[in-house]
Amino acid sequence: LQPTHSTSIYLIQTTYRMVQMTILPLVWIVGFATSHTSPLPCCLHKTVGGVSYTLDQKADTSAYNCLENCVYQSDGNTGPLFCFAAGDLEVVCDGVVTDIPGATGPAKQKTLPWFLGMDPMELCVETGTEVIFNKTGHNVVLMANQADYDACTGFLGENPTVGNNIDPFIWQADTDGTFYFACGVGTHCSAGGMKAKITVAPKCSTTKTLPWTFGMQPLVVCVETGTAVIFDKTGSGHNVNQLASESEYNGCTGFTDTQGNSDNPFLYQADTTGVFYFACGVGSGFHCNNGGMKAMVTVADACPEE
Repeated sequence: LQPTHSTSIYLIQTTYRMVQMTILPLVWIVGFATSHTSPLPCCLHKTVGGVSYTLDQKADTSAYNCLENCVYQSDGNTGPLFCFAAGDLEVVCDGVVTDIPGATGPAKQKTLPWFLGMDPMELCVETGTEVIFNKTGHNVVLMANQADYDACTGFLGENPTVGNNIDPFIWQADTDGTFYFACGVGTHCSAGGMKAKITVAPKCSTTKTLPWTFGMQPLVVCVETGTAVIFDKTGSGHNVNQLASESEYNGCTGFTDTQGNSDNPFLYQADTTGVFYFACGVGSGFHCNNGGMKAMVTVADACPEE
């Protein structure tokens, strides 16, 4: 294998223990895991308690309670393979691997922004997704529950309020459930918006229903890429026009259709990132101007928390 990797070296102050398991004839996985509750990227070379290891492959290690889908071989040996689960030894990682040609990697990836001043995020990812926190400095730590997440308290792990240079930070979403992440440094969570609520499920809900009636309030919404946006219109007295620009949206102009129809409901497939403008064109802008029937839809890989 010829991994591509960065040349950074980082030290993880953590605790480890050794677990021996048989996964295939004559092949063992030994676990060491960080006290971090989220996995770290694979290292090209790793030293654990003075013993050195080299990355062999990426594979599913969840059956052995290893937090990383990274499989290593101890240097100088051609027999057992190793992965990392909880214990009490210090680790040095040399070279973060970003790609391993021919190796088994995640089926999907999701990249999240991670910077001071961002908006909190709430999103769903499918089981097995590799979630990449696109950070420079800061940290990414777990919290136990919604209350801690709301209050930006109860950061988990060792030294959860200290920044690090694990950039980017990668979390493998292999377990279904809801998980709460934040930057534990200073007031980065409470004042800087640096937190994310991630639901992991075999299949995420990918629909967003918008009301579409005369007298509604104009809508400003964000949906994740791939969402089916459903304009919940009924009868034949309205329509849905996609407008070309924000100025047309603001002025309720630029309609290509001013007649009502029975295309109920109206479906928009949000597969392209960007900002898109919709309005009812009936009455040449009357329903848009006087009935509030318009919506500004932002399509993004990750949306701010509502």
